[in-house]
Amino acid sequence: KVVEARLQKFYSSMNQAIARAEVDYGARDLWFEDNKASGGKQEAWCQKYIIPYMNVIDTGKLLNNYFYMSFADGSSVALASANGRDWFFFPGSPKKCVEKHNNAMYQSVGKCSFAFYYNPVKRTTGSGYYSWEFAAYNKSAWDGQDIDTLKTNSTYGCSTASSAWPGYCTLLIQANGWKIPDDYPFRVKY
Repeated sequence: KVVEARLQKFYSSMNQAIARAEVDYGARDLWFEDNKASGGKQEAWCQKYIIPYMNVIDTGKLLNNYFYMSFADGSSVALASANGRDWFFFPGSPKKCVEKHNNAMYQSVGKCSFAFYYNPVKRTTGSGYYSWEFAAYNKSAWDGQDIDTLKTNSTYGCSTASSAWPGYCTLLIQANGWKIPDDYPFRVKY
């Protein structure tokens, strides 16, 4: 229940923060930057566009220079070190989560971290990751109907059989009304 509530709250808070930043800085596609962690650009970007609009109580670095922000409810979010598009939400401690999974961020996804994606480019056709909002990770043309696709996708499916990493677990939970399904393939911890 804690994970479900924190996931839903984080999703809503991030979209509200982005909308508030738009009031101050204009359309998000004008101020978004695909920043790498090197040189502190991610942190500077978050300090300007995200942190003033959220209840951030701490910031720091996680493995491979992932910049993270911690919130008053005990949750955190980290940006992938390679860009500003992949975000990993932790309902609990990010350090404990990644340490438990051999310091491999992608091994923690769906268990104690949850993948989100931010690409502030207006979608002109189709569906998928070209969304105008901060959203649950979705790199396919998921039609919003077939829940099994979120489980069976060979690359990002929320299953123990996924060939890469279970990035669609966040979307599966969101599609289930922000409730972890009874047949969820992993034990979730925070």
